[in-house]
Amino acid sequence: MMVAQKYGCIANVSSSARKKGFFYASAYCVSKHALIGLTRAVNFDHAKSGFTVNSICLGPVRTEKLLTRLKIGAEKESKTIKY
Repeated sequence: MMVAQKYGCIANVSSSARKKGFFYASAYCVSKHALIGLTRAVNFDHAKSGFTVNSICLGPVRTEKLLTRLKIGAEKESKTIKY
């Protein structure tokens, strides 16, 4: 539809996981990295079609779940790294 209209915008929502990994979140990081690749590829494929594809990369939001994951990650990291 956007190709026929020669106008439009797609906004994909990614995160800071697209650039750096996080402990015990491999699948999440892979999915965000893949979304950036898809965004770029669609932009190249349709550069002359008149619409754009962008990615919005959000940072962390301080929630109880995030704080718990950070604590668990730090505990696991301290057990796996020897000094």
